[in-house]
Amino acid sequence: MSAANWLTLLAAIVALLSVVASYLLGRRQIASAAALGVKQIEAAASETTRKLRADVLLKEQQIWIREFRDTINEILYIGDPDVDGVHTPIHERLRTLVRLAHKIDLLLPVSEGHASLMGDISAYASFLRNGAQPEALRARLEVGACIVVKSRRLLREQQDELATKV
Repeated sequence: MSAANWLTLLAAIVALLSVVASYLLGRRQIASAAALGVKQIEAAASETTRKLRADVLLKEQQIWIREFRDTINEILYIGDPDVDGVHTPIHERLRTLVRLAHKIDLLLPVSEGHASLMGDISAYASFLRNGAQPEALRARLEVGACIVVKSRRLLREQQDELATKV
């Protein structure tokens, strides 16, 4: 075999090896690109899931806050017959107040603040039950103020808890 044939054979082998090497490198690059694409999709899906969860929690929290505030407002309004000027019988006011107190009880997670607020609502109802005594007006207003302050604290705790979940 002549030197030219050997060179031709060697060139063919080198060409074949370069094709095989290109094929293997191309496969590795495709696999790397596919793995990178999967990681990017997973990261985007995770971020989207986190954002959706935060949005849902925020909307639920806003509904809960609105419901809680409206109920506390109604408790304060119903429990103070001097505010509305409507002469609703005391037994109806008490029935409504008890219903609203149960609603607040169910809206709140059990905690020390929850128990304290429920005690104040109970005291507020007892002022209504005992009748409108002029000397009890200041105490009733103080208990009403305590209900507002404790409600705000509980709202803040719930908002802080939500912030840690998101």
